[in-house]
Amino acid sequence: VVEGTVQSLRPYGAFLDLGNGTVGLLHVSQISHERIISVDKILREGDRLKVMVLSMDQQRGRVTLSTKKLEPTPGDMLRDPQLVYEKAEEMAEAFRKRVDAAELNARAQTESAAGDAAPTSF
Repeated sequence: VVEGTVQSLRPYGAFLDLGNGTVGLLHVSQISHERIISVDKILREGDRLKVMVLSMDQQRGRVTLSTKKLEPTPGDMLRDPQLVYEKAEEMAEAFRKRVDAAELNARAQTESAAGDAAPTSF
């Protein structure tokens, strides 16, 4: 979770200045679980936000951000953004745990499938 300042708004999302010359995109689909028709009805240039970094592509200089993953309840970013910011660290940790568990489960299934496919000797 990092803090950033809304630098500019576009129909498809908001560009946030994350500091140190880093700019990230908060895509409209990653603002909230609720449908957003117009980004400028939710965010303004200069707004300070807490966001989760979803991915970083250093070669292309792209950073993908989300507030949606930080919502305690779907739609909180629209109803009560301050609650989202207050719970950001807690929600990010819960998200990381879910991702880790899913990766562990996928790895176990892959290893199990590979073990099932192993040749047997008679």
